[in-house]
Amino acid sequence: MIIPENKEAYSKLMKDRQRRGKPELDDQKVQLIAQVLIDSYNSCTAVTMAIFNLFDDAESTDVVTSIYTSQREVMLSQEKMVLVG
Repeated sequence: MIIPENKEAYSKLMKDRQRRGKPELDDQKVQLIAQVLIDSYNSCTAVTMAIFNLFDDAESTDVVTSIYTSQREVMLSQEKMVLVG
């Protein structure tokens, strides 16, 4: 039996164990992603992205409206900022 004070700590520990590491992308994959984002920006077409999260990935389909290469970020039409890499 777990007392309520320990239950919260135990739940947090179990959740922390499920964390995933950030995926490693090789140069070819990074260039492919960059090209798809640039194409979306230039042609105003939607692109579907898998957005990394520590526990599970989120998916977003949107049009790239701005690209900030120095910060490795893109702005989507729904005014969401996404870090790339």
